Amino acid sequence: MSRKAYPKFIDDLTFYSSGNGEEASQNFFHLSEDLKKLHAITSIHYDSFDGMIARYLQAGIDIFQLETGIVSHITDAKTYVVDGVSSPLDVIHPGDTFELEGTYCREVYKTECVLGFPHVGNMPDMQSHPVYQNLKLEAYLSAPIYVGDKLYGTLNFTDRKPRQHGFSEHERDLLAMMAESIGLFLLLKDKETQLKEKNERIIRMAGYVAHDLRNPLGAIKSMSQLMQMAELDPVDQKDLLVRIGSSADRALELISSILDMASLGAGKVVLTVTEFALKPMLEECVAQCQLPGEHDRSRIDIQVPDLALVSGDRNRLMQVFSNLLINACKYSEAGSPITLTSPCQHDGRLCVEVINRVAEPADTAVTNQSPIYQSIGFGLDIVREILALHEATLEVFEQDGQYKSVLCLPMPGTQADSPQDVHESD
Repeated sequence: MSRKAYPKFIDDLTFYSSGNGEEASQNFFHLSEDLKKLHAITSIHYDSFDGMIARYLQAGIDIFQLETGIVSHITDAKTYVVDGVSSPLDVIHPGDTFELEGTYCREVYKTECVLGFPHVGNMPDMQSHPVYQNLKLEAYLSAPIYVGDKLYGTLNFTDRKPRQHGFSEHERDLLAMMAESIGLFLLLKDKETQLKEKNERIIRMAGYVAHDLRNPLGAIKSMSQLMQMAELDPVDQKDLLVRIGSSADRALELISSILDMASLGAGKVVLTVTEFALKPMLEECVAQCQLPGEHDRSRIDIQVPDLALVSGDRNRLMQVFSNLLINACKYSEAGSPITLTSPCQHDGRLCVEVINRVAEPADTAVTNQSPIYQSIGFGLDIVREILALHEATLEVFEQDGQYKSVLCLPMPGTQADSPQDVHESD
């Protein structure tokens, strides 16, 4: 139905002055009462979303004199999800889902405006609507709920009786303010969740530092004290120097990871997006990850087409694969292969799998000391942060000791393929 066909809201002076003098006086009295009710519900601190919408729905039913109130959430798949409902009709319940096209709220979703239908039965384009056919809901008043700049869902009120005198501009504005308050509550809840996640991230980072950085620094201190012993022969001194250097490398690696985590968490890392061939980049990662000594017994096989292209920041994606391959090399069974393959494409994404078999830890009872536990510190956090910047995904599967990490990377021409050249902030 076209936008012009929607009923118009009645201007306040006309709406509240209708009837005789006594009726008009009552109308203005109700206007004052409506404002008091709105102030009462918007000035309360709500601990939960369910508690908030229950109060808003009841207040809306009182203010608009309509029997049913619903707060909905509309998903990207155009599914209408009922967050909360207050109604004498036992046909809709919280958690119920419907196709958006089968609801009155599809009109609000399309227009992104507050709409009021005083008498749906008088609207030719709505008479065949499934909601009208099944429930005969005659009056409908609804506003879009925005969380930030994104349409979240709707706040709507309906009744089986038509509104003989229509809906006023005052009612439109009251409903819009109620919907805005719900959106602000959800936005603040999102920010609160983000702050909690950042706090947990800081705590987790401090734990990594306490656990991982203390060991190499302690080793450096102990071995440097041994170096000061006068009776130490040159061979032992050289051995200690090598071990000090190895511990220092480990400490620098951890510090570099900490700085990466800090930059990613603060949003200071942006991407230089280009189109590049995946296989040569993986070959560079493999060359860097072939560790000396016992780790060189793990063979890394790349089974990726030469012409496979991805879109993203090449250096950052190298960091992702390097993290995954280093862990795979360190913790794979001796002599077992590590495979890199790209079995499929899906929704403009190239899926890449890293497959390896993990050696059993010596003491399986102490799970916090197992190789898998130790390998998911900074490395996996950094991987997930970088992939989030690329709008890419990572899933890890395990079965009978075989681990499969599945990364889905954007291909050229997808949403993550940005035309602008952006760089890492200082």
